[in-house]
Amino acid sequence: MEVTFTVSPDERQHVEYLADLFAVIVAIEKLEKAMLRDLITQEQYDATIRRLLEKYKSSVSYLEQGRNPYYTTIDSFWENYGSKCPAARARIQLGLSDKNQQQKDGHTNTTLVLECGQYFITLMDSLKLQQTAVDQLYTLLADLIQGLKRLGAFDQDFFHRLLVWKEKLDTMKASDELNERDTREFAFVLECGYQAFYAYLSDISTTKTRS
Repeated sequence: MEVTFTVSPDERQHVEYLADLFAVIVAIEKLEKAMLRDLITQEQYDATIRRLLEKYKSSVSYLEQGRNPYYTTIDSFWENYGSKCPAARARIQLGLSDKNQQQKDGHTNTTLVLECGQYFITLMDSLKLQQTAVDQLYTLLADLIQGLKRLGAFDQDFFHRLLVWKEKLDTMKASDELNERDTREFAFVLECGYQAFYAYLSDISTTKTRS
């Protein structure tokens, strides 16, 4: 027996508003990664991120004011649907404040955040391409660790895991290569660290906003 499910126009509209918000979040995540990989220019990035942040703001505002039965809070939405978009959440938390004003106010240095994100992605891409020689990885990892220190992340668990790998590379020759097991483990540490890094940025941005 065939069962037919019907969706009312109101229910469809509620779902569409949630889908619109999710689409904006995914678009911001992809834009951040494109910028980190130098696939777009700064001008293209600035123009696009402004539009997306405005769409995000208006979407959240509508959901907060409306009576959508499928929406509770924006934090709950992020937990349920946005966990795979850490760069988007960090960018939304940071907003589009002028870099110099951010530094003057004691806010996170956006340029340094982007650089650290790029180091993470470049390292992960290198391992995927089987570029596992110490001299191909060491400088990137050292620069990443230095950047994280400047951002105050030196007390984070993901930072200490990266330090362990730097110490491991310190004991190897420049021409040495990671074996398959080490490559997989290092890739896992980087992937987890990348997620934790943006979660850390989101937390400190929220704390500063509340204070």
